[in-house]
Amino acid sequence: VELGPGDYMTYRGDVPHAYEALAPGTTFVLIMQHV
Repeated sequence: VELGPGDYMTYRGDVPHAYEALAPGTTFVLIMQHV
């Protein structure tokens, strides 16, 4: 999934996943919720 500024997504944490910045200088915030 490609996200733009202000976008967000959710998914289950028990499946394989990876993050990749497509533009130089990209920053992101990762928020994890354990229930």
